[in-house]
Amino acid sequence: IRLLKFGLKCLNIYRIQVGPPPNRVTYVRAAINSQIRSKEEKDIVEHFASVFVYSSRSTFREVFETNMDYLIDSIQENHSLTMIPHYFMVSRDSMLHNSPCSAIFACQLAKYLVNKLEDMGLGE
Repeated sequence: IRLLKFGLKCLNIYRIQVGPPPNRVTYVRAAINSQIRSKEEKDIVEHFASVFVYSSRSTFREVFETNMDYLIDSIQENHSLTMIPHYFMVSRDSMLHNSPCSAIFACQLAKYLVNKLEDMGLGE
């Protein structure tokens, strides 16, 4: 559980941009501009997601059952993290590993969305 939370925080490193010399201004990309910027970033996000694909079924379920809110909030801050749910749902590794993570993640996401239906209807 802590791996997910701390890992998502670490992946924000790719949002930091450093300008050219002499000023070298550092800033954080806005969430709206947080799409994948490099192959390295894409690979790192996929490797991070794969850690969960290869975990046990019960561990995978527990991590996302208890942290779906945190994952969704992190995705809202950094849109490049949408690669994580995408990886769980359609990745080649999850298919080759015969992992049940797609079904488990889809079920957890559906539960989350059903619980948030009222909020979504209010536009919050």
